[in-house]
Amino acid sequence: TRPDVRRLLRKWTRILRLLDWDIEVEVKRYHEMPHDLGRAHVNRAGKQARIELLDPFDFCLACTWTDRDMEITLVHELLHVHLPGDLDAGEGTSVMYEAGIDAIAQALVREHRRAAA
Repeated sequence: TRPDVRRLLRKWTRILRLLDWDIEVEVKRYHEMPHDLGRAHVNRAGKQARIELLDPFDFCLACTWTDRDMEITLVHELLHVHLPGDLDAGEGTSVMYEAGIDAIAQALVREHRRAAA
């Protein structure tokens, strides 16, 4: 079933201390974003962000991705709000940056789940 993304958004904006941001989340189908599990559109000056997440119904179409957990994807995209990154820093930098963001997101979600159990 589709997780309650608005509930997850409220939980993680509190945990990540993003309560002063105006953040919207939208679940999209594979044909609307075939190359991503999630996307963050961030306006730092206005403290606004829009996050798009792939509908879990379409995870089977995105079988090249090993991490198909909507909560981890949401946290990954929320981390982009805090960590803008320098994608012009050189070849390979964005791949390393994304891998680092993903590792942090996975660790945060797994630790939060372990603590709640």
